[in-house]
Amino acid sequence: MSSDVKNGIKVVFQWLVKFLRNRGITKPDGRSLYKYQITYEEYQSLKIILISYLSQKHPIQNRDFSACFVLFCAEWYRREYKPEYGWSWDAIWRELGAHVEANIRADMIVSGLKGYWQREISTYESDRRNLLGSVFIEGGLPFQCLQGKDSKFQDFFVKVLKLHKRYRNIGYSIKKLVTDVAQQIGLPQAFQVEASQSFLAHMTDELVSLIDLYELSDKKNPADELDKLKPNWREGFPIPLDTQIGRDFINSLLISASTEVKISTLSPGVLKCRHFYYKNTPEYLHTSLSLPKDIYFEKHKHTVSSRLELAVFEGDTLLLSLGPCYTHFSEQGLRIRNNVYDAIVKRQTPQRDLRLCLLFHGAEIASQTIPNSFIDVGSVPLGFVPNEDGDYALVGQATFTIKAETLRLWVPLKAEIIVEKGMYMPSNLIIHQCSVLDIQEETLLRIRNEEDFKISLNSHAHIVNNIVLTGKELAWPTKPSTVYLGFPRPSIQESLREEDTGSLDLKLIISGQKYESASHFQNYGVHHVVVRSENGVALFRRKVGILPADFHLELESGNTPNEGIVWIQTEQEGHYEIIESSIENYFVYDENYPNYIGVHMAVRAPEQPPSSFQLSIQYGVADPVILTLPFPASGFLAFNAEGSKLPRELSINELLGARLYLFGRLGSSSTRYELDLSLKGGERLNIHEHWSVLVEQQPVEISLFMLKDQIEHFLSLQRGIDRYVELTVNNQLVCRISRYAVDLTLDKNRWLVSFVDKDYVRTNYPKPSLISLTSPEKRPIVLTPYTSQGVEIGEYALPLDLDLDLDKIWLIVPTEDSQVSFRPELLCLENKESNGTEADLDTVKNNIRWAARYFDPAVRPTTFDSVITKMSQQAGHKGWHYIKTIYENYGYLPLATFEAWLALMQNQRAIAMALFKFEMNEILIRRLASRFPFAWELFPIRQFLYAEQDFFDYLQIEGLPVEMLPKLKEKLYNRLSDAVPIYSGDVLTWLKFQRIDKKTRAARQFIDQIMPSWYQSLLTQRSDEESWPSFAGFELKKWVKTQENIYFIDTEIDYRNLVVYLPIFAAAVAAEKVDPNLIFNSDSELIFYLRQVRDFDTDWFNAVYQYALLSYLEV
Repeated sequence: MSSDVKNGIKVVFQWLVKFLRNRGITKPDGRSLYKYQITYEEYQSLKIILISYLSQKHPIQNRDFSACFVLFCAEWYRREYKPEYGWSWDAIWRELGAHVEANIRADMIVSGLKGYWQREISTYESDRRNLLGSVFIEGGLPFQCLQGKDSKFQDFFVKVLKLHKRYRNIGYSIKKLVTDVAQQIGLPQAFQVEASQSFLAHMTDELVSLIDLYELSDKKNPADELDKLKPNWREGFPIPLDTQIGRDFINSLLISASTEVKISTLSPGVLKCRHFYYKNTPEYLHTSLSLPKDIYFEKHKHTVSSRLELAVFEGDTLLLSLGPCYTHFSEQGLRIRNNVYDAIVKRQTPQRDLRLCLLFHGAEIASQTIPNSFIDVGSVPLGFVPNEDGDYALVGQATFTIKAETLRLWVPLKAEIIVEKGMYMPSNLIIHQCSVLDIQEETLLRIRNEEDFKISLNSHAHIVNNIVLTGKELAWPTKPSTVYLGFPRPSIQESLREEDTGSLDLKLIISGQKYESASHFQNYGVHHVVVRSENGVALFRRKVGILPADFHLELESGNTPNEGIVWIQTEQEGHYEIIESSIENYFVYDENYPNYIGVHMAVRAPEQPPSSFQLSIQYGVADPVILTLPFPASGFLAFNAEGSKLPRELSINELLGARLYLFGRLGSSSTRYELDLSLKGGERLNIHEHWSVLVEQQPVEISLFMLKDQIEHFLSLQRGIDRYVELTVNNQLVCRISRYAVDLTLDKNRWLVSFVDKDYVRTNYPKPSLISLTSPEKRPIVLTPYTSQGVEIGEYALPLDLDLDLDKIWLIVPTEDSQVSFRPELLCLENKESNGTEADLDTVKNNIRWAARYFDPAVRPTTFDSVITKMSQQAGHKGWHYIKTIYENYGYLPLATFEAWLALMQNQRAIAMALFKFEMNEILIRRLASRFPFAWELFPIRQFLYAEQDFFDYLQIEGLPVEMLPKLKEKLYNRLSDAVPIYSGDVLTWLKFQRIDKKTRAARQFIDQIMPSWYQSLLTQRSDEESWPSFAGFELKKWVKTQENIYFIDTEIDYRNLVVYLPIFAAAVAAEKVDPNLIFNSDSELIFYLRQVRDFDTDWFNAVYQYALLSYLEV
């Protein structure tokens, strides 16, 4: 080797050594290349070295040179790449003044990227290596594409920030949000790849977190402010921030984030909605919901629990579960404190109203219609205007005047369009049986579609009459979607008209005839109800059903499960017909009751009763109203989402759309059913929940999907392959629910995985992928399915070169979009018994990645314990990056999937530190309590103080000014209090200042007067003895009597003991004054009963718990 060659290699080597030394390391640590944050000066010097080296024709198959080459290419992509360069190497060759042959280039990339920087080579779906993409993506995001004149990125980011909290609230990942918006906006190819979208998702989370935590919403220059508060903040962003352009760009994003964060934290005062469609998908209408902090339900059924589920329904179809909520009694009815202020639902039948429903164990107990949630698609003109996000917002239906620059109008296909002023531009689009027109100047159109509608676009006025029909609605699902008993009344629910709306002379028109009175009306059925102005213009038109005001329908079970009776009661003569030909039906007459009113129609199914059937009801010449009714069977019936019989064995994911019907007993005015959910399999535990349902005139429908949270909670209480939850009705099995739908088999001889269904042959299969347990930052490897004649057969090929990878421990898991679940399977490519020297195992104590590599549940089950203990005392430990990466990349999986998270949840100090490291993330806090055998009410509260000290010491070392500490501490504890209500009020004060307010201390001197009033309120609200949870009552009462500083209430009746005394016991556990196993057999049982008591009456539990906790903390 010549001296020139040696000198060239030496220069390259020295540059790398200096580069790493400047970052405080001696060798690469496996991070993405953009995270090294190469400076502009380093970038330029590296470029000069590479040009010089290549120009002298030195050998380039050298690992150090290869490392410099891929680092330069990655940074070039980040700083210089433009869309016009295309997806090729050409621009890089022009930059370096040299060209490297493809075969040599491939070896260089593998040697440099994988061999030196310890980064992965990505592949296409065809398993070919994606060398160019692998290098480019290491650079992060192409900055020139982000801030170019025609860039859509700013619009993209504003929209993502607007929707950030909404997606988080309803359980979607931010990566899904980024993917959705990227498709809607139409970002360039560089942002359509998975890695770029992961960067964008990370940037979104990082920006929102920085704004919120460091209170930057009112700062003019957030970047400069962050330099003072968190000097290393730039490391999290995959764009160059060492130039003024980069800083200006990130400043603009921070300002946008500040605005959106500020808006998202404001709760609207009323329940309202708006409708829109995304620009690229006009066929799907969406509704954005705004929900107030406090929601009241005036009318409601009796409930024995304060914990209910909140959900959004479209008619009787579940669109979105908003999660659990706690109710409080008030003069205005049931009040719930809402945590989700906004959400988006995709409409399925937009002609139906949306309803906000409260459910108890899947059965509806209260609901309210969401105002203006009905969209009369295909019947009346609909007006849309583009909003600031580039989407199209619905601004008017039927007749309206809009003040806007442009208007997109959907007009029913058969309608006649008359131009009275201006012009319109037709398009070739047909959406929802509507033609689409574009209007861009002052225009007045008359749309004639059986009625006359006026559409005006001008610059002077904005008039939309939000007319609604009010009246008593039929409770059953119907066609048309809304059926009234008697005649509805028109009213203006809300108007944007600036002038007084009381002067409007509204006329109600029923199918072309002016409505005067119901006294002579007999033509009941389907009608178009129109509200006309005084000059005959249709302000509102809706297709509805109108039935007699005295119409009443009941279902009765028959003598056998496939027989039943439909009883219709009204004074009107009508025609009734069962539409399904498979259901036998005939009219019956009861000779023992000759004076009955109405008709009895007997129905009989051939074998297994269907989930529902359709009944046609017609009076006069109007079209009939169609009712969809549950088959009036006896006992109970359960169906899946397709209406087929519910299988006895199913997974949690298969609960969606599944429902259980409970029917009244023949000849009884009401029938009581006893339902039970119980944890089965493995160790016997007394973990079950029992409740009663009373069925009266109508069958009760229970959404099994709304039991999902409770089932997840049961399954979280114990680990084990055989765990499942059993649902019974009157001690008869309905179904068994397990976490996974299919079983995975790993066949190392054939080098594939296959799936076996537990119960039946399936038409769809899982989507398995491989994730590295030692490097969770790596992109998952999606496994390729084997097919037979183009059809998947449930077998998947493992990558042939997987054994060449540096990572030897992999986990086979479902992808995020897999509709079929399976238990993750470990794939180990080395013999753990033969590997793992003493030196290796000693490293494990400090390195969580090595712990992941050498963990073995049979041989080394405590491998993670040492490193987790170190992490619990070191906020700057690198293991926290590993923990956060798993959460961010694979949060869609149960966290208990990962041994590192399981070990963390066994270490109380580590749990407290994790909350500080995750900045008191409310979603994570709630998730830990619902998906692990864990309860915050039992958590030793002083652990927060220990972790707090270590965490803030670390922040000071990182450069956080001392004067910022109190404000940041207060903000973090406020977040904790929002997520865990028992940490509110005086407990929150104690956490912040380790003292109790003087007023609180003074009030507690009168606890002998306060506690009895609390107790009396509990007895008044919960008078039903059977609903009280009961367990270990004698032992608890005996123990509470021994507590000297706690006021004692004598329950007198034993069934009250658990509810009355468990809050005190839990507080003693949290204050570390008693061993939790003193009374309960296991932590799982204690947690289960604690949740039962808390959910039974949260007001009582929180009040007593906080009183007891503060009493113990003072001792």
